[in-house]
Amino acid sequence: MTEIEKARELFVSCRLKEAKPLLEELAGAGDSDALYMLAMMTYDVDIAIELLAKSAAKGNAGAKLMRLALMADASEETIAEAEKSIIPEIEKGAEEDPVLADALGTFYLVYGKKREGWTEKGMALLSIAEQKEYWKASIHLGSAFNELRENPLGDADQFNPGEAIIHFSFAAVKGAPEAEYFMGFLVYRGLGTKQDQKAAIQLWKKAAASGYMTAALTLGFVLSFSKNEKEKKDGFKYTKMAAELGDPTAEGNLANCYYYGTRKDRRLARLYYKKAAEKGMESSAMQLGVMYYEDGKDDKAFEIFRKSAENGYPASMGWLAACYENGYGTERNREMAKFWLTRAADLGDEDAKKALSIISGNG
Repeated sequence: MTEIEKARELFVSCRLKEAKPLLEELAGAGDSDALYMLAMMTYDVDIAIELLAKSAAKGNAGAKLMRLALMADASEETIAEAEKSIIPEIEKGAEEDPVLADALGTFYLVYGKKREGWTEKGMALLSIAEQKEYWKASIHLGSAFNELRENPLGDADQFNPGEAIIHFSFAAVKGAPEAEYFMGFLVYRGLGTKQDQKAAIQLWKKAAASGYMTAALTLGFVLSFSKNEKEKKDGFKYTKMAAELGDPTAEGNLANCYYYGTRKDRRLARLYYKKAAEKGMESSAMQLGVMYYEDGKDDKAFEIFRKSAENGYPASMGWLAACYENGYGTERNREMAKFWLTRAADLGDEDAKKALSIISGNG
């Protein structure tokens, strides 16, 4: 058995911890199948798309289709080209190869409204892959029935949480963190199964222990609102775990804990607001600006509010307007204050509407 065959066997059977180092070594040497399998193990969609692009560039047909499926925005021209040159190549081996069946089936589901019969074909192919015990196919099938799916699979009319639970459970039993995470939501809300919030939390804890940062983020949010002090502490722990894994929402939430919560630490609040802001979290950018304003650093606060406002965040527009109205970090300019308040008000910001009324002489 070759190294790639060994890695593939481990991967398909969901022995992911064993498969990962082998796949990383093979991917480093340029193996297209290894790149594809690493993409399927990756929890970050952007990284998965990047790995699939590398695999596709080396001629991996499955990677070409899965990349289009994850992006979910292929043009009609791209879809037509896939029908002509990629799908025929994959169809030949899809019934025997569960990984290929999953790639083609997922592509069909994502673009099911583009062609008659594609949704049915997609479900059939994913079922074939699941019957061959490929864990990722079970996740994709569950997602097709799951209202809470992250992947744009299936159709809203197909929402069937009972079916979703069945398919997620196949992958969860094998230890797939994504499946544990999705199952947790259904169990927590009692969709398709008996509601059991404690069981849901245990599923999320298992997923988080495997490095699935979204589960850690969810645990942090859910447990932080518990009346139980131990659970609140656990909520902080999981928020911190997700933040340390680089999740921007978790970084912002952790900063909030340090800024507003019982563990007040302005240095750490500023650090994590900055990390989240650098990843596009405008709410964290605004909070960072507020901290600079509180510290008397109006110039820095103004620049942060300006950039965040230009990125379209209404609350930052309000703060920027306040800077112009009062001369914080810039010259006073009532017209610019009105301009930014008007933009924020047009986006539905109630505070901006009230402030605009006041400075316009109507309040």
